Formats: sequence, structure tokens, C-alpha cells
Amino acid sequence: LQPKSKQPKILSIPETISIILENKLSVIRFGDGEISLLDGLDLPFQEKDLDLIKKLEQVIRVNNPKLLICIPGMWGKLDIFAPYAYHFIMHHMYRYNHTWKNLLSTTQIYGDTNVTRHYLAYNDKKNAGEIFKKIFTIWENENAVLIEGSKSRLGVGNDMFSNAKSLKRILCPPENAYSYYNEILQETLKLPKETLILLSLGPTAKVLAYELFTLGYRVIDIGHI
Repeated sequence: LQPKSKQPKILSIPETISIILENKLSVIRFGDGEISLLDGLDLPFQEKDLDLIKKLEQVIRVNNPKLLICIPGMWGKLDIFAPYAYHFIMHHMYRYNHTWKNLLSTTQIYGDTNVTRHYLAYNDKKNAGEIFKKIFTIWENENAVLIEGSKSRLGVGNDMFSNAKSLKRILCPPENAYSYYNEILQETLKLPKETLILLSLGPTAKVLAYELFTLGYRVIDIGHI
């Protein structure tokens, strides 16, 4: 698609993990859901909201050395993807390539948004276990707080957060969380600045993560890892 046009510079998944770990970066990830909202569509769990759309557009344009903005690594060859993902990407790019191009810089370096979902869409899954182990070191020995939808239950019934020094949760509405943005923010601001903030809250997570980042917190938008 548009092979002669300039493409965004996106790190590979291993490179994305390495730069996060080596530089202790904050991370905000954008995917097809956020772009659908920016294009004026509702999501199953988040109705379009003009204020949310405006702020999402502001966040995706941020270029800060301590914050890694991540986008899907779908420019270039797609033979690394499983058939269903290949066809999804082709349809998505046909419909939304113009939207992405209007939002992205061709000089900024982005991470790969699939860094926390590095197994599902790919043909080669043999390194998935090692990649997970590296991701889990982000919160190793950290006092972490997970801000998630009440139905997410990340880490429940498995050992994903067993290496954290402590883990607390702020449970939020599973749908239309942005309607409760101020309440969620005020609850989060009670936390000490040295708390590691993990977020799994759809498009709302992007706006909340950036505001917390500007206030001095380290934030990791892990999504439905």
C-alpha cells in the first residue's frame, strides 16, 4: 500500500522491549481501536467522545525521550503475520492508512504496539516465552498498581505479577471508562510518585497514562497482555 510514500520508523518487538528496559521508559500503545475512535466510530466498550478523541490525537503526537509511543508494526512486509492477522491488517490499512499518516511523524522512532501481544498474530511463536519473561522484568521488585477494567482480571490465576514487590488494583468500569475519567484520576493521584503504574483500560488508558506521565509517574500501558 503506497509503497513509494514515507513510512513511520517502528522498532521490532525485541528492540522495543530492549529500549524500554534499558532506559526505563514509560509506554503508551496505540492500535486499531484508538484509530477507529479517531475516525469517528464507536467501540463495543467505549462510545466516541469528542474530548477523548481530541486528547488521543494530542497524545499520539507526543515526542518525548522518556515516553515511548507505540504503534502497530504493519508497514512493510506482512509475511510474519498469521493469515487472519494478515487479512485484518490489509483491510485496516485500506480503510485507515490515511488516518495513521495524518497522525504520525516520519522522523520519530516508535515502538511496536504488539510488544505485549507478541504471540497472537504471528506465525513464529517460538520466542514468545522468552519475550514474556523480559516484559515481566519491567515490574520486578516494583510497587505496582494496575488500573484496569473490572472484568479484565490480569494476572488472576497465573504468575504474571509474582515478581512484583507489591501489586494493588484500581478497578474501573468495563465500558465507557472515559465517562469516569476524573474519578479514576483522583484515585490514582493518591499513589506515591515512585509507584509503577500499569494500565489496561482501552483508549482511556492512553489519556490517563500521559497525564500521569506529565505529573512524574512512570506508566506502562500493557493492555490485555
